[in-house]
Amino acid sequence: MLGGDPGKRIPEWPVRWLAGAAVRFVPLLLVLVGIWAVAAPGSAGVLASNAGSDISFLEANSRYVFLAASDNAHGKELWKYDPATQQTSLVKNINLMLHSSDPGQFFIWQDILYFVAATETESRELWRSDGSAEGTWMVRDINQQRRGSSNPALFRGVGNLLLFTADDGIHGAELWRSDGTTAGTEMVKDIHLPNQAS
Repeated sequence: MLGGDPGKRIPEWPVRWLAGAAVRFVPLLLVLVGIWAVAAPGSAGVLASNAGSDISFLEANSRYVFLAASDNAHGKELWKYDPATQQTSLVKNINLMLHSSDPGQFFIWQDILYFVAATETESRELWRSDGSAEGTWMVRDINQQRRGSSNPALFRGVGNLLLFTADDGIHGAELWRSDGTTAGTEMVKDIHLPNQAS
């Protein structure tokens, strides 16, 4: 080693840290570059003007990379990037009014995207998507109080059940489960009584 002590070894932790960082961030960087390439002005998947697309919540299943983004015609909605065709497209305009559905809390379970979004009539509730417009729908309106949001969060897939926290407007934030259907989405237990979140 030039100018150094040949008997002195370089510490191993910087090398391990850099290698780990590369494994974690290089694939995400490549996805972002791919999205930018097809979303740039003049391409087949224009997301927005020079103001930027405000991209957030990247998550991928076996076919698509899902993202929340804004364009010139819609608010912040659910989009997808297809690596096979290198096309970026709107999955569904969930909030048909001038506001955004603001999708977030992305989680892939059994190759389906589960996320939280708001419509013009329902506040932030649990949704699912297979990447098609017809396959994107609200799983259940958990909080049916006026202008109430259940705000699902902390998603975990356990066997055939999706576990998460939600507030139905009556019991506070509690543990819920879903099999992906409306009928199969229910509170596991009201852990903290009475009428207080656990």
